[in-house]
Amino acid sequence: MIDVSQFNAAFIETWGEAIHYIAVQGATTTAGSGRAITAVVDRQPPAPQPPAPGGVRPMMVVYVINSATTGISAAELDIGQDILMIPERVGGSESAFHIDRMVTQDEGLLALEVR
Repeated sequence: MIDVSQFNAAFIETWGEAIHYIAVQGATTTAGSGRAITAVVDRQPPAPQPPAPGGVRPMMVVYVINSATTGISAAELDIGQDILMIPERVGGSESAFHIDRMVTQDEGLLALEVR
């Protein structure tokens, strides 16, 4: 039988890249705060950015371990407030993206949509 937690860890380790998770507390966050995590980033074509008519923004689906120590725990996540620092292109400089929604979750992984 396959141990799902080992599969998830192998998936992230094999295909993942370093990003930063910043849990925003209220309306502020401390400069340099947050933690480095490893995530698989699925970079999508730019998507409409409401409410700006005709505005687009890069969109990504980010897969992380569902853990407060090695990834992001579903329990600690504040959708719409928390930030992921991710390069728009592999090897590029990190940019801030708000977590817009949780696409899916299970015991081992979270799939998060960011724009």
